[in-house]
Amino acid sequence: MYEPHPAAALFPMMEDVQFNELLEDIRENGQLEPIWTYKGAIIDGRNRYKACKLLRIEPIVRDWET
Repeated sequence: MYEPHPAAALFPMMEDVQFNELLEDIRENGQLEPIWTYKGAIIDGRNRYKACKLLRIEPIVRDWET
């Protein structure tokens, strides 16, 4: 389980309509973009992560290294 990095809070979570569209897209096409983490915390992809968890899909995660 991943927690959001504090920097992720700079970008708001999607509104319900947008999130439901993302959810359906991932359901139909799979996760196309990875979830980026830094030191085990999500820096980009909180909505994708949430959608994957709801769909019970193992998320594609990449660690960002500086």
